[in-house]
Order: sequence, then C-alpha cells, then structure tokens
Amino acid sequence: MRDIQEQFPPIPSTDSADNSTLADIIGNKNDTIDGNSLFALSLRDSNHIVSKTITLNINNGTQSLNCFQVVGTVRIARLYAEITDATTLTNCTAAFFELDDGAAQQAITLNNGVLSGMAVGTFVAKTATAGNTMSIANNATGVVIEPVADKRAFNRFFITQKIGVNTYIRFTYTSTDTPANAQIKVWAEYRAMNSGTLVSV
Repeated sequence: MRDIQEQFPPIPSTDSADNSTLADIIGNKNDTIDGNSLFALSLRDSNHIVSKTITLNINNGTQSLNCFQVVGTVRIARLYAEITDATTLTNCTAAFFELDDGAAQQAITLNNGVLSGMAVGTFVAKTATAGNTMSIANNATGVVIEPVADKRAFNRFFITQKIGVNTYIRFTYTSTDTPANAQIKVWAEYRAMNSGTLVSV
C-alpha cells in the first residue's frame, strides 16, 4: 500500500499553486480557469456550449429576446440557431443578433435577416462580420453555406460585459403576424477570457 501511495501522490487542492509533483502539474478535476494546472489550461482552451429556446410571440411589432447573459469577456466561436416550431411565422423580417447593455446596442449581425415562412429545421448562423446578414439555410431546398474568404464556417468574435450592468446577446425581429407563434433554439459555443462566462437566461 505504501508503494502505491508513493507512486500516486495526494491530489492537490483546487487551483493549487504547488509545482513539486506530477499531480500538481496535472491538477485537480475541480480546478477552475483561474488555476495554472494542465486541467485549468484545458478549460481555458476549450469551448463551452450554452443554448436557449426563445419564443417569438409579438403581435404586429418588433420584439427583442434575451438569449445569453455575458459576464466579463468571452470569445464566441460559433453562434447559430434552428427554428424548432413555426406554427405562425408568416412574416419575420429585420431579424438579427445584437449585444445589449441596457443603454446601447451593438450589432452582431446585420439587421435584415428574413425568416418569413421558414419551416422547422431552418438553420441560422453568424458566418461573417457584424456588417453582414446572418446566413439562413431555408430547408425548402438543399443548402450549402460556406465563407467567402475565411476557411472557417463560423465567424469568431469577442464580447465584453458593460461594467456593473447586465449585458445580453439577444435576438431581435419584426413581424406583422397577429401574433407570431414560433420557437427558435439558439446555441453559442464560447471560450472564457480570464473569468468570463456566458449564461442562458
């Protein structure tokens, strides 16, 4: 038993700064992104995935729906969505993603997406810079979406919370339906910068 204990030293405490054994270097499975172990580094270098299902139910107007709350700074690797219910989605225009800090909004995609009449399974994604319309794959036909210049299918970007203020990624659209009745599931794949995180709301 003693030989086994000598070969496998005690597990270090969470976010331990010790660096004297192999276990210290590997780390504790409860280490956070603030640690310096290999496990903590793997957390900083991997993408986390959050999702939120939003309900479109505006009655002839414009609606903004919060999807995720931003805490600190994160790098978004992928932002995409799928229509999961299209009971009434006859008219859905000026659709886009934006960052809202309670006082000001910044575009994540251009505010001219059109989802009117789209069916369940239609795919939406940010594939270019904020000055471009989000890509929409209308599944009435087969669709291929690919970037023009970049080799990546998605466009990565950084977002930062306004200090001391709840800050959100939200989906905004306009509809003349009375009312609209649809659902969209939104996903975000992100990497934490320092202690940043993204929370479904």
